Amino acid sequence: MPCAQTFVKRGKISQEDLDRIIKNFSRGKMPKKGFESIFLVANNMLKIIAMKMGKDKIDMKVIRQYYLVDHDKVVDKRYEEVGDFDPIACKIRVGEVLSIKDNKAIIKTEFGIKEYKTDFVKKLRVGDRVIVHYDFIVEKFTKKIEKDLKEMKPIL
Repeated sequence: MPCAQTFVKRGKISQEDLDRIIKNFSRGKMPKKGFESIFLVANNMLKIIAMKMGKDKIDMKVIRQYYLVDHDKVVDKRYEEVGDFDPIACKIRVGEVLSIKDNKAIIKTEFGIKEYKTDFVKKLRVGDRVIVHYDFIVEKFTKKIEKDLKEMKPIL
């Protein structure tokens, strides 16, 4: 979802629609049916991963596999094909919260220090480890995520 700004640039959705989706999502409201059609590549990858994992539907393990392990490979391939987005910003990174003010936080990642929006994560504290994607903090990087990540193997 954080990379949807690319779809605004492509004319696939309006900025107003994106702002509404972000606002609703940050309030815990799921997007309306058809939302996944905006993210065709990701949705197709999720289906492929589910099939390779022997699952008949997309569940949280499938999403984790894509998001934490396979996503960056897809970003590299897609960038070679279309080249109209920032492949560095689109990659999933773990960082540390350095400071928080209003709905933004300063995060240090392997790419340096940058300001990220906190719309999707509540109760952040300085020192928390977080996962970032584009301009957003997507979630806290918990011990459970770290354990799950160590158990995952790329399947693409």
